[in-house]
Amino acid sequence: STVYTGSLLGTEDHALSCSKTKDEPSREKLLRRDKISYHTELVLFEDELADNGSSKLTVKCRVMPTFILILLRFYLRVDNVLIRLQETRFYCEDNWDYVLRDVSVREAPFSAIHHLGNAILFDEMEIGNHLPVKSRTLERISVQDISSNL
Repeated sequence: STVYTGSLLGTEDHALSCSKTKDEPSREKLLRRDKISYHTELVLFEDELADNGSSKLTVKCRVMPTFILILLRFYLRVDNVLIRLQETRFYCEDNWDYVLRDVSVREAPFSAIHHLGNAILFDEMEIGNHLPVKSRTLERISVQDISSNL
C-alpha cells in the first residue's frame, strides 16, 4: 500500500518546503521530565472491521516549555492476516523556524507474530515494540516568508 505523508499548503504570505534530513527529534528532551504545558489525545476514527480486526486513527499533542510534539497514529489489525502501524511525528523546538516530520511504517503478518499472545497482539500501544520497521522517512519542513516578494 502507498504511504501517504500529507500535503503541504502554504498561505498568501508563507510557502512551505520539504527536504530529506538525518536530523531527529531530541531523544534527551523527549525523555526529560519537564512540566507539560498542554496535552491532548483525540480518536479521529475507529472501526471493528465487522469483527475481523480493528482500525484506529488517533492524534496526540504534547506542548512542553521547549518543544511541541504531535503524533498521528494509524493502527490496523486484520485478524489472522496482518498488523500495521503508521506513525507520523511532528517535532519543533521553540527556537526553530522549521518542523521535523518523522514517518514510520511497521508491519508484520499474523503468522510471524502470533506467538506473542493476545495480550500483546491486541494492545495497539505495545505491539509497535514488536513490529519490524518497513519504512522510515525523516523530513525537514521549512517556512519561507514570501510576503516581501509580492
